[in-house]
Amino acid sequence: APLPRWAADATGSTAPSDPSQAPLTLAVVGHVDAGKSTLLGRMLHATGAVSDAAVARLAKQSAQAGKASFAYAWVLDESPAERGRGVTVDVARATLPTPSRAVTVLDTPGHRDFVPAMISGAAQADAVLFVVSAAPGELEAGLAAQTLEQLVLCRALGARAGVVVVNQVDRAPDARAAFEGARERLRGPLQGAGFADGDLAFVPCVATSGDNVAGLLPAGPLHAWWQGPSVLGAVDTLPAPAREYG
Repeated sequence: APLPRWAADATGSTAPSDPSQAPLTLAVVGHVDAGKSTLLGRMLHATGAVSDAAVARLAKQSAQAGKASFAYAWVLDESPAERGRGVTVDVARATLPTPSRAVTVLDTPGHRDFVPAMISGAAQADAVLFVVSAAPGELEAGLAAQTLEQLVLCRALGARAGVVVVNQVDRAPDARAAFEGARERLRGPLQGAGFADGDLAFVPCVATSGDNVAGLLPAGPLHAWWQGPSVLGAVDTLPAPAREYG
């Protein structure tokens, strides 16, 4: 399927620079196990918003806590409650510097216990980063009623466009088939939430390794077939928000 017009030129880790583009607030939405916080930690590290030293410190801390795979998630999941439960509890805010604009990312909770915090994030969003997992059996969990309600709220409260990240494609027997199957499965629910095909770009990635977060890894499962944007490339070319910033 063709990319939305606004994403068509974002074929790598960057897009043509346009400093005149307005700032953007991006709500990150998805099921609790889709890898949202790990993806955001990777994005912030790739753009230099989080230093190598900070990532090394978090890797040491998470390993000592017996949660080595959570190092990048801990970039934004800072509280003891979040780190202990392994879930986002409150809306975490960070600035993501892309080539064309400053993006404020809002990591919203994906767990049903923290719906008020999720609504707070949705109310501020100009666009949505919707993260789902392509791991066997996990896509349907990502389409739970609560997750779809998050998308409906974001759309109703002003989000005009979005990037759909199909994460964890490395855990599927066939990464390309898993991505294409997820894209087809998601179209109906996303349209039901108010997003047309032209509003969204679908992007595969592996947040744990960083594959296609800012660019493709040479030995990764996407290198042989993916020719579209990276996650950061797609975010960088999201359309300017309708609301005004002063």
